[in-house]
Amino acid sequence: MEIVKSSALQLFTFPEAISISRRSPEKLFKILDLHDALADLLPDMEEIFNSESSESILVQATEIQSREPSVVPVPGGTIHPLTRYVMNYLNLIADYKQTLVEALRGKGTLCTTKTHIFLMNNVHYIVQKVKSSPELREIIGDLYLRRLTGIFRHAATKYQRATWVRVLNSLRDEGALRERFKAFNTMFEEVHRVQSTWSVPDAQLREELRISLSEHLIPAYRSFLGRFRGHIESGRHPENYLKYSVENLETAVLDFFEGYTTAPHLRRSQ
Repeated sequence: MEIVKSSALQLFTFPEAISISRRSPEKLFKILDLHDALADLLPDMEEIFNSESSESILVQATEIQSREPSVVPVPGGTIHPLTRYVMNYLNLIADYKQTLVEALRGKGTLCTTKTHIFLMNNVHYIVQKVKSSPELREIIGDLYLRRLTGIFRHAATKYQRATWVRVLNSLRDEGALRERFKAFNTMFEEVHRVQSTWSVPDAQLREELRISLSEHLIPAYRSFLGRFRGHIESGRHPENYLKYSVENLETAVLDFFEGYTTAPHLRRSQ
């Protein structure tokens, strides 16, 4: 036993270091992995140290364990300090809810439209993670999962309204015809330039957004182009106004939410 005593004592410096180290969430799962490994080895360890000569090692192990405050029982079964701390913290957050909301709104650097995409992406990610984990789904519950799904769907709808209502309004029957073509081209080019650099990481969600976008944009533009192309072509410099075919827009929609560093070039009608 004396042969292994030095090594065993050295081994105890590791849990001692853990017991006095700063707590952080990042370490939790590594500690749990370590716990599982040691739990598997515990029968062998108990057999090895089951002798009088190893008594000093066991005493030291017990001493180290006693320094861990979480294993100290609460006297009389009263309220645990951690329970009190967490609930008081949540109550304070609730008390300062309006202040926090205003601070976040004032501090945010995202435009309103991008905020909708951000919310949609992040809540959708949470929903997918919960759906892929039976344990998480049991904790969250289907009722709240449906609520989260509604939140990211609503964010997607608000994005479309914030972006495309103004663009599609240029295709209505009010205003000078050439100015309406010019306004549509300018707004679509700007939206394409900006939103092709935005990212929707989930392929299915990205495709759903593009399909929904196309269902609103393409028929409206096709109708507008069909009704007024002849008027523009009969005037001066039609190429300045008839910049994009329906097919050009269909191709451009595929660039949206790809997260490009630089927006790809928009193809124009020949």
